[in-house]
Amino acid sequence: QQLVAACLAGAAFSNAQVGLVHAMAHTVGARNGIHHGLANSICMPHVIRFNGPMCHDAYNAVSVAFGLSPSRDAQETAARLADALFDFAAAAGLSTSLKAEGVPENALSDLAEATLSDGAIVYNGRPAFDVEELKPIWRAAWEGK
Repeated sequence: QQLVAACLAGAAFSNAQVGLVHAMAHTVGARNGIHHGLANSICMPHVIRFNGPMCHDAYNAVSVAFGLSPSRDAQETAARLADALFDFAAAAGLSTSLKAEGVPENALSDLAEATLSDGAIVYNGRPAFDVEELKPIWRAAWEGK
């Protein structure tokens, strides 16, 4: 089942590309040895909150597929989806914070800066070009929910 899921994921992002969550996962994985899938899982809820205003229709569709009610408010949709994914990961026994994975707090600024150099970021649903925009996302991923 995992092999089929990995194949489907590869087919999906070969056509749709990846974004900020992968740029963050690449960065923290390379610098702190966190498995790419786990890093994506930890960062995803926080990137969803960031992307909320620009990705409402897509996030509403994912929310419905995840069993949540659709919403007309973009931030509400993003927040509910982010919370559901966070809770899903926690229920599966996955770590939900970079702090729990041993990422030092004093590394967050450098991680935010390095993320801007990752090519995946250019495909993000909401443009992100300023390190100051990324720092709160890294802080949230470090702290967890």
